[in-house]
Amino acid sequence: MTQSSEPSPLVAGLSRLIPTVVPVAGADPELVALGERYWALAGFSPELGTPVWCEKANDISVAG
Repeated sequence: MTQSSEPSPLVAGLSRLIPTVVPVAGADPELVALGERYWALAGFSPELGTPVWCEKANDISVAG
């Protein structure tokens, strides 16, 4: 298998799929911040095209 510094065409086209958190009016700012952390995307795996999240869901504390 040959390694390339360029992502595959499939991966390059995934950049338009980055999620955005759009809070509803009156939403609790702390809940919005949790949602933003949960959906924070670092990018896509160049090999598989799968999402790479900024944080693991288990690492995001919902307590206090």
